[in-house]
Amino acid sequence: MVPDADFEVRIQGIVPTNDRAITELARNYSVSREVILHKILDRRLVDNTYYKKKIETWANQAAGSGGGGNYYATQASYLGNAYLRLVFSKHYQGKITLEQVADYLGVCSKSVAGLEDLALKRTLA
Repeated sequence: MVPDADFEVRIQGIVPTNDRAITELARNYSVSREVILHKILDRRLVDNTYYKKKIETWANQAAGSGGGGNYYATQASYLGNAYLRLVFSKHYQGKITLEQVADYLGVCSKSVAGLEDLALKRTLA
C-alpha cells in the first residue's frame, strides 16, 4: 500500500505532527490518514500517546460532522479495505493479538468485531 522506500523519501523534512502533510501523504498513497500516522509511529517520529490522541480526534471530527452515521463504516472508510484485510489476515494467521488489532485499527477491543463484520461484508460484496 505504502512503499517503504518511497515513504522514507517523502517524509524527509516534514513535521510528523502536521495534519496537512499527513493528509497530503494519505491522498498521494490513496490510504487513510491513520495508515500514514501509523507508519510515522512505526518510525518513532511520534509516540503512542500522540498517535492514539490524534486518531481519537479524527474520529470525533468525523462523528461531529453531522448525521450520526455508522461508526464502523466511518472507521472502515478512514482505514481502507486493503488495510483492514491485511490487519485481519495477520490476526487470523496468529501473528498479532486482538489487542494489537485494536491498536492498529485505532479502536478499542470491543469495536474490533464490528469492523471485522464490515470488512467481511465488503470482501464478499
